[in-house]
Amino acid sequence: MKYLCDPYGRPLTHVRVTVTHRCNYSCVYCHGEGEYITYNNELSVYDYKLIARAIAELSIKFIKITGGEPLIRDDISDILRVFHEECSSSELSMVTNGYFLLDKLEDIVNYVDRINVSLPSLNRDTYAKITGKNGLDRVLKGLEKILDHGIKVKINTVVTRLNYSEIDKLVDYAHSLGVDLSLIELIPLGRGKAVYKVLHESLDEIEATVKSRSTSYYKRPFHNRTVYILPRGTKIEIVKSYGNPMFCRGCTRIRITADGRIKPCLMREDNLVDLRDILSHKIPQDDKVALLIERFKKANLLREPFFK
Repeated sequence: MKYLCDPYGRPLTHVRVTVTHRCNYSCVYCHGEGEYITYNNELSVYDYKLIARAIAELSIKFIKITGGEPLIRDDISDILRVFHEECSSSELSMVTNGYFLLDKLEDIVNYVDRINVSLPSLNRDTYAKITGKNGLDRVLKGLEKILDHGIKVKINTVVTRLNYSEIDKLVDYAHSLGVDLSLIELIPLGRGKAVYKVLHESLDEIEATVKSRSTSYYKRPFHNRTVYILPRGTKIEIVKSYGNPMFCRGCTRIRITADGRIKPCLMREDNLVDLRDILSHKIPQDDKVALLIERFKKANLLREPFFK
């Protein structure tokens, strides 16, 4: 399969689609996908149908739906269906805080191949302190239920001083469910910028411990992320992005903002490519899709490693 490549030779294989900035949580480190928060300019299902057609034409292999909290949208089922149908050759996944898993179970089972569930703590008080919501028990029930339906799940944990002591418990919990775990280093972006000095913990020591306990490890081409396999088969992925040229060197992703712009890099706001004029233009759908593809190509040429 032939992908678009940016000027640095990095293929375009992933797209991350923010469908809303609305959220029922207020996590202390939320980076808002590096976007200025807007609530009134969300795209419609029709808009996503056109974008999905363009993504399919470009053979982008992995599509991830995110927010905010994507499951908070009343029409999320229609959005997922559009990407599922129009991009049938791609893997469709979602990032969620897990609070609405029980409510939206049918939507996920019908359309999504894989979900990433954010789980910062297994302690109710710590969970509430980090997320601003007493939602732990509800999330854990949703996690177990979604696994019963055969959906692939990965747990995402942003490591901070608030939950640093819980890493072993989170690893054991991931193993008990038979799922993988991503340990993500806090970055100074969005709310994370205000708390970075107070809450940041390096993953170096954790990674050294995980490595010493692993039976093998490998690097994913995507972001050059290291994945360690523990004796019980649990996979632990280490995500260290900030100040990491190797991470940027392996970036094969582009982003769609909640208000309809292509964002080539999480860390930048100065090189966005607008799609809104095309989406609102009164021309045939096929013409819109052709123009969207050209905007994707333009944005791809603007992709470059943030850390070099």
